[in-house]
Amino acid sequence: MTSTVDITSDNPRGGLNLHFDLISDTPLQKSESWLVAGRTLQFFKLGPHAELNIEAGCHYLKVVIGTLENLKLSCFAPPFSRRKTRFDGGLVVAGDKGALFALVSE
Repeated sequence: MTSTVDITSDNPRGGLNLHFDLISDTPLQKSESWLVAGRTLQFFKLGPHAELNIEAGCHYLKVVIGTLENLKLSCFAPPFSRRKTRFDGGLVVAGDKGALFALVSE
C-alpha cells in the first residue's frame, strides 16, 4: 500500500511525525508500513462511515482517535474493563467522526 500521508523527522524529540488530516472527510488515508520485531506496523485514518477490508490473518488494532463502529472499539475501554485488540481480518467501519488506528500484523 502506498502512503498517502506526509512524514517528517525534523523534531527535537526524534522519531517520525505522521501528518494525517484529521478533519478531512477523505475515505482513506494510510501511512507507510514498517517492519518492527517481525511484525508490520501501519496507521490508517478512515473518514466518517468509511470502510476498509483487511486481509485475513493475525492482526492487532489500536484506535487512536474516533471509533470503529462495527467492532465497537474506541480509543479507551470502559472504566475497570479490558478488551481484546486481536483482529483476524475482515471489514472495519468507522463511526460518525471517522477513526485513526494502528494496525500491527504478524
